Amino acid sequence: MNMRQYVLVGFVMIGLLGAKVMASDRYKDEATIQMHYIEADYPIYESLSQMTGDSDLVVVGQVKEVRPAYRVVPDGVPVQELPKEKADNVGFFVTEVVFVVQQNLMGDDANNGQEIVVIQLGGGDGTNLFVMEQEPISEVGKTYLLFLDAVDDVSQTYTIVGGPQGRYLAQRSLLTMVSEEANYYPLVTALVGMNVDDVTNNFDALLDTIQVEIPEEKDAPVTDSPLIDVSTKPLQPSK
Repeated sequence: MNMRQYVLVGFVMIGLLGAKVMASDRYKDEATIQMHYIEADYPIYESLSQMTGDSDLVVVGQVKEVRPAYRVVPDGVPVQELPKEKADNVGFFVTEVVFVVQQNLMGDDANNGQEIVVIQLGGGDGTNLFVMEQEPISEVGKTYLLFLDAVDDVSQTYTIVGGPQGRYLAQRSLLTMVSEEANYYPLVTALVGMNVDDVTNNFDALLDTIQVEIPEEKDAPVTDSPLIDVSTKPLQPSK
């Protein structure tokens, strides 16, 4: 029997990726994995210069490893006060992706050939799967242009700036979107289709030329799920 139980729960995370993030259980299929979809409300950048200004590091890198995802419990959630069933399932999953830097375009924290770790929202443990809408987990062997915010300089750990605006797949020498939904952001549509070598060789000049217009009604997608405000920077596995 394939039963689906619809539920609607969510939380807002402030501090990770500079975004408000909501997670919702769209449905629970008792015969399969429980899916959790995460949506984020990012600032919409008006120029390449603006997004670069919010970044600590801009690199072209190839994915070497995607580490197993782990659960994170946001600060402020009273786990000890919850029933065991709920306490065991509170929070969300993140995935650490190891990149080898191929070209450093901005920032002094990473050299060519150096490994860096980028934390992405999403992942699972075989029972639960958290899916970050518009932002699939980076894939081993593929090359990306990344705009990154430093989390820990010592461990070379970063998050992606601006969600889909801060990550582009380098495919057939061209920048492509990481998902079809990413074309919601004007800066993404301005960069997609550009030659990767043209971007990397002329990056400083492009900072002054790539600007976009944002319609007044253009707001990042949000939903009407009930939300619990928490402030967190989920960098370590929950205990």
